[in-house]
Parts: sequence; C-alpha cells; structure tokens
Amino acid sequence: MRTLGAALIVIVIWGHCAKATMILGFSEGQSCGAWTNEPRGTTKRAQLEAWILGFLSGWAETLSSAPESLVIARDPLANTDTAAVIAWMNNYCAQHPLDTLTEATKHLMDEILHRKKSN
Repeated sequence: MRTLGAALIVIVIWGHCAKATMILGFSEGQSCGAWTNEPRGTTKRAQLEAWILGFLSGWAETLSSAPESLVIARDPLANTDTAAVIAWMNNYCAQHPLDTLTEATKHLMDEILHRKKSN
C-alpha cells in the first residue's frame, strides 16, 4: 500500500511539475507548426530533433536513477528508437500545430508511461 501511495505522489508531483517547470534550450517557443513546416535534413530540424531526444533521454535517466519505491518505469525508453519518436512527433504536431514542442514532448512522455503501465 505504501508503494501505491508513493507512486500516486510521484504522479501528482510529475503532473504539477510538468506544468510549472521552466524548460530551457533550443525548442523554447518553437511550435508544432514550426516542426511540421521545417523540412528534414535542415540544420534547424536537426537541432529540434536533438533537443527532443535529449529532453527524453534526460527524463529517462532521471527515472532510472530514482529510488525504487518511486519508480513508475525503470527504463521508459526501452523498445523505443529515434525513428519512432520522430514519427510520433510528426503525427502529434500535424494534429496540434499550436502546441509547443515542449508540450508535445511531455505528451509523448505521458503516452510512454501509459504504455509501460499497461504492459
């Protein structure tokens, strides 16, 4: 029961922090519309992709080093690759052009965690 309580606290904290945390980097202010309109192979697109992959990797590393009792998913990016992330972002951003890339990436994180909990 304590583990369930701790997991719920982490979920509540994650949801709260995800809305209040300042995120720095190349994606600041970049919209999904900018992502969709930037052709693959350009320097800007490569920078956006690198930022998203770095953000996801930092998140995954943080989860992997969290205390066992608080971990929702030990290795959230297992069985995920760059092509899958880019495809997900392409689909999401095509449907949500006004979202920021930070918001889109957080939605991807939520989906990854949801799938991990389902398995």
